[in-house]
Amino acid sequence: MKSHVAASLTFGLIWGISVALSITVSNRQQFGHWDSGNKIVGRFIVFVVVGALGTIIRRIFFPTSLAPPRTPAGARIRLALFFGLMFGLACVLWRMF
Repeated sequence: MKSHVAASLTFGLIWGISVALSITVSNRQQFGHWDSGNKIVGRFIVFVVVGALGTIIRRIFFPTSLAPPRTPAGARIRLALFFGLMFGLACVLWRMF
């Protein structure tokens, strides 16, 4: 159970940072100024908590034992999808600045 909680908190931390950063940069791009520090920190805390709780709830209601076994072809597809999405994100950020 401890590993599930640690994984959930790690996912919540990564998800919270990425969502808070993307919203902050988006607001900067749209309105031309940065949000206040309190607003950014509050947004970060909210998204970290929501990400961690969402992962814990998902692990409780959808255990991994019910998932189909992973195949090598699926791993390659996930890797290609990940790099494709990261390349698209890099292009969007490049055009933004």
